[in-house]
Amino acid sequence: MIQSQMFAPSVVYRLRRAHDQIQELNNMLGGILEDSPNRAVVDFKPEDEGTYRLTIKAVIWGLPPFELSVLLSEIIHNLRAALDNLVCALVYSQGGMGCDDSAFPMQARRPDDRAKSKPRSRQRRGNRVERPAPDPLAGIHPDARAIIQGLQPYQSTDPKRDLLWVLNQLSNIDKHRFFHVAAWALGAAEFEVIPVRHVTNITHQKILHTSGRVSLGTPLAEAIVHSHHPQPEVQVKTDFGLDIAFDETSTIVPNTLVGPLLRDISRYVIGIAESFERFLPPPIATPMSPEQPISEWDDD
Repeated sequence: MIQSQMFAPSVVYRLRRAHDQIQELNNMLGGILEDSPNRAVVDFKPEDEGTYRLTIKAVIWGLPPFELSVLLSEIIHNLRAALDNLVCALVYSQGGMGCDDSAFPMQARRPDDRAKSKPRSRQRRGNRVERPAPDPLAGIHPDARAIIQGLQPYQSTDPKRDLLWVLNQLSNIDKHRFFHVAAWALGAAEFEVIPVRHVTNITHQKILHTSGRVSLGTPLAEAIVHSHHPQPEVQVKTDFGLDIAFDETSTIVPNTLVGPLLRDISRYVIGIAESFERFLPPPIATPMSPEQPISEWDDD
C-alpha cells in the first residue's frame, strides 16, 4: 500500500490545484476588466426622415493577455493528469509494482469499432513480431475497470461533446501543438433605450450579440429612435458582461466560454475521483486536501 499512498495524493493535489487555478483565472479576468471598464460605445445617427439608428458597438482591443492562455494550459493539464495518476494509484492499491503503460482511457469509439476500422497488419515484419497495444487498465480491480469503461465517451449519445472527450482533446492539442488561444467573448447582455426629450417612439430594440466571441466594432445591440427633432435625446442603459472564450480556430470547442466549461469539467473529474475512493487506502481515500474533503470545496 505504500506506493498507492504515494500516488493517490497526486490525484488530490492536482484536482485541488486545478480548482484553485480556475478561481485564479476568474480573478485575473476580473482585474483586467476593472482596468478597462468602457467596453462599448454608442453610435447614434440619422437614418431615414424622422428616424435615427442607435447601435452599441464593442470597444475591445487585441486579444486577452497571453498569461490567461498559460493558466488555461495548466488547468487542462492538471485535470487530465489527475485521472492518469488515479489509474496508477489503482494499480498500486492492488499490489502492482509499476504503471508505465497505465492511463485513464478516453475513447469516442468502442474498441471493437476502432479495431475494425484499422487495416489488418502482418503479424511479423522482418525479425520483429508485432504485439497488441498494452492495456492501460491492466492491474486494477475489475470493479474499477468496469466503472472506467462505463464512463467512456462512446457510452454517451454524443461522444464528441462528452466532457471527458473534450478534456482529452484539449489536453492533446495543448501538449502536442500549441497553447489554446483565448478570445474576448460576451457572457451576458442587457440593453434598454429610454426616451428623454423630443422622441416620438422607440422601436426594434434588440440585442444582436448574446454570447460568443466579440472584437473591435462588433455590433452588440441596436434600436430605432423615431423623432422629427434634429436633436432627440435618449438614455441608454447597457450591461455587457465580458468574458473569455476558446478562439474560433479551436477544433474542439470554438467560441465556447472558458470559465463555465472548465468548471463543468472540473466538477465532473472530481466526481469521478470520488467514485474510486473505496479502492484506495483509507488514509487518503477521504481527505481530498489537507484541510477539506472534496465535497466541501466551493466555487467562490
